Amino acid sequence: MNSLIITTGTRDIQSQKSDIEKALGNKITQQIFINDKAIKARDGGKILFENYNKIKHLLSFPIIKPTIEYLLCENKKIDLVILIATNQNPPHNGDTLYFCKIIQMLLPVKYKNKLPDIRIIEINENVTYLDSMYTFWKQQLGKKPFHLLGDAQAIYLHSMGGIDAINTGLTLNCLARYGKKVKVLYVNEKTQTCAPLEFSKLFLSDSEKRKALALLENYNYEAIAELEDLQDDVRIVAQYASHRLNFDFDNASLALTKLSPSQRNIQETLLTETAKFKVQSNKTKELYWNMLIKFKQKNYVDFLLRFFRLYEELLKNKVLDLYNITGCTQHNWENAFIQVIENDSKLKDFLESKKLDYQSNDPSTTLLLALLEYKQQDEFFSKLQCLTQLRNYSIGAHAFEPVSSFLINEKLKKANIDNIEKVLEVLKTYLNVKDNPYDKLNHDLKNAFFF
Repeated sequence: MNSLIITTGTRDIQSQKSDIEKALGNKITQQIFINDKAIKARDGGKILFENYNKIKHLLSFPIIKPTIEYLLCENKKIDLVILIATNQNPPHNGDTLYFCKIIQMLLPVKYKNKLPDIRIIEINENVTYLDSMYTFWKQQLGKKPFHLLGDAQAIYLHSMGGIDAINTGLTLNCLARYGKKVKVLYVNEKTQTCAPLEFSKLFLSDSEKRKALALLENYNYEAIAELEDLQDDVRIVAQYASHRLNFDFDNASLALTKLSPSQRNIQETLLTETAKFKVQSNKTKELYWNMLIKFKQKNYVDFLLRFFRLYEELLKNKVLDLYNITGCTQHNWENAFIQVIENDSKLKDFLESKKLDYQSNDPSTTLLLALLEYKQQDEFFSKLQCLTQLRNYSIGAHAFEPVSSFLINEKLKKANIDNIEKVLEVLKTYLNVKDNPYDKLNHDLKNAFFF
């Protein structure tokens, strides 16, 4: 289904005054015309409508005609034509209701069965203000016959005639609701030719860019990758970042191979950066930024889950460092750690006094904290345990209790820590990380594709 929407103006019905005078007489003709050429849209249009059968062969629609003939020439079947008429209350001289009624009768005569369904939509309210017309069209497009446009393959918009507020409000709402289906047409009155404008494409592209920029600010890369009107390279980098946030570094690197040759610098930079995650310590630093993003997004449950994953990793590394345990891997550090305890009778007695099982293949946080306590290095890590209950009782673990920044800070204050921002700063210093790589990625994306 293809549809054509036509906004009508005071020049959309034309005729020679002398011809009308011969058909209707001088007295009536004087009531129709403003001057030798211009017809009074409302009063003159009404008289022409009432005398349609006498003068229909004398009437033309030279501004609308090129649009219809362009579409028919392009083999575009027009299933529905909607004529936009003004019929204000109180009436205005420029109201186009009767022009639309005349056009509704003329089109089938001129184009036979090629325009099977022609309907008129009246605007009865004040048409001067853009905000009023914007709201009007926002509501109107959900009603008959506009509800049919949802199934249309193409919606051609001829907005050459009429009031600017009507045309602008209609165009913006059509683009917002129907997107790429909308084809804005332009008629050159001198050459009597019609051509499609690039406005829809440009407007939607800019709109997608604005959406993308807002999503970038919130690190919502998955949503950016779904924006169809963005450049492919932007969406590919967004896919990369989305995979990276999920620690899927293989697919992140694979996505980058799809970038166009013009983006080779970005590709090489990100591939080099991603290759560093083969080293465990770099994964830990990446987890910090990952966690920070969840905090900035106000996804506090996910933030806490990452917070404790980072906490446990740093706690383990602190213990390994303090006890000079080296040469072990991510998967066998527990055995080396047990051996150190077995070789230190005082440490062994200390742990047994606390009734802690150090021979477990999965050492508990409590055990690791005890090992820090033995070295008098436990204060900061011990304080952070205040958030354990909040995590455990959340939907991310074992219950349904809420999580918020307020509740997080409330727990921290009871442990004599100012707030979570203070904790994040300490962790940043502890990890020796400086600039958020995702902020740099966003900056590079903006410079390369948006500005």
